[in-house]
Amino acid sequence: MSKIDEFYCDRVVQGSGVLRDFSTHFSRIAPQGTTALIVGDENEQNYQTARDVIARFYQIEPINSRNQTVNLVDRIKIKSEIGLIVSVGDAHSLAVGKFLSHKYGLKHIFIALSPCCLTYLSPYATLYHKDGYGEVYSALIPDLVICDDSLITNDDLIADAYGQICARLTALIDIDFRSAVENEKIKQGYSNLLQTIVDLVKEKEITKDKILKYSLASSYYLAQIDWTGDGSTQFAHAVSLYAKKSGKKVQSEEKTDGLCAKIILATYECALKNSLKNGVFVPDNNGYFIALTTALGVSPFRAHKILSKIENRAFVSEKLYRLSLYRAEIYNRAKIYRKTLVFTALKQKRLYKDKGFSYNGYVGREQISRILPLVSEMKGKFTLFSLLKQTGYLRPKL
Repeated sequence: MSKIDEFYCDRVVQGSGVLRDFSTHFSRIAPQGTTALIVGDENEQNYQTARDVIARFYQIEPINSRNQTVNLVDRIKIKSEIGLIVSVGDAHSLAVGKFLSHKYGLKHIFIALSPCCLTYLSPYATLYHKDGYGEVYSALIPDLVICDDSLITNDDLIADAYGQICARLTALIDIDFRSAVENEKIKQGYSNLLQTIVDLVKEKEITKDKILKYSLASSYYLAQIDWTGDGSTQFAHAVSLYAKKSGKKVQSEEKTDGLCAKIILATYECALKNSLKNGVFVPDNNGYFIALTTALGVSPFRAHKILSKIENRAFVSEKLYRLSLYRAEIYNRAKIYRKTLVFTALKQKRLYKDKGFSYNGYVGREQISRILPLVSEMKGKFTLFSLLKQTGYLRPKL
């Protein structure tokens, strides 16, 4: 039995109406009457139902996870009588719960209101600052994951989840790239993650229970390759920040993840098709500083910190030389992955209840031209995006 199977057997309770047996599941983690800190968004669909169930077994102290920035989360003082954390909701509630579980050494139950969180088994949690910039912190994986299908009543969430898993193909290109230019070995989870996505794409019917199993497997293999967030994740977040700043309706980041992955892989494919070895351009630091603060509304102080480590020309030239040795191979892989994402995007669109959902109406060409160069600034690890920025392939319009 693999570790993912062991986790699924030992720590996952999934099915329709499984919360009806809450006493059996909860008693495995902490005895009845224990005071539990409940982390969740009270505006989320079916949050109140889950909270009422928890209150029948534990004494509860709720906090709203909505708009919880890094500083607010870090200032949460947990009383000595708190015996465990129960997070309810989506990936953000999970991240806050994992962070607090690690900080205070408490047991953690996650009740999913979405069929997919790609960070179930990740020892990291991404929390966001007030200006929208995300930072990664150490975290503990949940002791128990409960996914009650009867609480997941929005079928769009299945489409969101399908898009999230398929969009992780961009993470594999990032790994291909880093293994070439950083002389890193491709870790074992790489091929397993690819196989998981291929298996999902082949599925004729996408259901909640299948999505949960695929997202757990993806989460496990992403953790094996030390994944903390790839280009499509950061691009989706940057699009969301831009929409907020522009006063536009903000779609869920998960809903646009597939679109972002398609755009990024198209950019990768185009860049790899054309040689990058000529005309190395180390960009004007001030230009990116202005673009980051004006286009996305990121704090100028945060922008200064992000942009303080611009690589020199010799460093960039060395990376370009190494990339040239593997460029054709990575290009062919990006081409295949992009075709896969075009196919899955059509399937994802059919999964939505709203047949009029548009992949093109969220951001226009001009907005994308502003956001795309800044995606590398929203990341920590060196990726193909950051090299494209250093060579001037991506330049912000000011």
